[in-house]
Formats: sequence, structure tokens, C-alpha cells
Amino acid sequence: MAAKVRRLTLCAMMAALSAALLLTGALPLATYCGPVLAMLPLAVAAEEAGAGWALASYAAAAAVGALLTPEPEAALVFACAGFYPAVKGPLDRIRRRWVRGLGKLAVWTVALLLIDGLGRLLLGLPEETAWMRWLLLLLGEAVFLLLDRLLGRLSLRWRRDWRRLLGFGRPR
Repeated sequence: MAAKVRRLTLCAMMAALSAALLLTGALPLATYCGPVLAMLPLAVAAEEAGAGWALASYAAAAAVGALLTPEPEAALVFACAGFYPAVKGPLDRIRRRWVRGLGKLAVWTVALLLIDGLGRLLLGLPEETAWMRWLLLLLGEAVFLLLDRLLGRLSLRWRRDWRRLLGFGRPR
């Protein structure tokens, strides 16, 4: 019982922190930085509580972010792509490196296409030319490669140093 309460508390705090960081997307020129920053606490929730609890934290943060964030595009980006820290762990367990990489890229590409489609449909974002759409997709994939590396290093740092420092027992 105490372990479940501890996981619930951690995931609730990480969801609240994600929602608060999502508000930084309202700053000028930070529409896409806010959602990426909001993904970082979810990596801690996934590392400590597991993918299911992290997905619940993501859903709570996305709902609160959609209600409170003054920038609807930032909320949409987080709603479509913010789940990635929760599914990164299961994807990282794929043995073959090229299959793992293709799986991660496929998940992220679907999220980017969903952001593009819903942005035009729900938010009325303008239609881009074909070359601009490809350029944005390639830039989104480059951001993903940096994000995946950042999340991997954050998880490693959590396991090595911060977990024990913050009172979560001995490292796994």
C-alpha cells in the first residue's frame, strides 16, 4: 500500500510540474520549448513508477495544460507528443539497435504528423508548401534525436545520483 501511495504522489507531483512547465510555452518564441521541458518530469515518473503511471501523469498534465495554457499550439504539441518519455523505456528494451531506432522515429513521426494535421484542423494554422512541410518534418526529427538523447541522460542521472539524494532508496 505504501509503495502505491508513493508512486501516486510522485506521479501527481511530476504531472503538476509538467503542467507548470507547459506554461512556459506561452513565452514569445517558446511555443515548442515549453512542451519539451514539460516532458522531462515525465521521464522521472517513468523511471520510478513505470510506463503505466507515467502515461497517467502525461494524461493529467495534458488535460491541465489544455485548460490553463494560453498558447493552444503549445498545448497541442504536448498533447500529441508528450507521451514519449513514458514509451521510451519499452522502446529502449528492443534488442536490435536499428529496429529500436526505426521504432522510435516512427512513433515520433506519427506524433509530428498528428500535430500538423490537428493544428491545421483545430487551430486553423496555415497550409504550408510541400517543401516547407518536409523541412519542418526533418527539423522535428532532429529535435527528436536531441530529445531522446536528453531523456536517456536524464534517466541515467536519476538512477545514478538524484534517486538516492531525493530519498528514493538505493539505486536500481
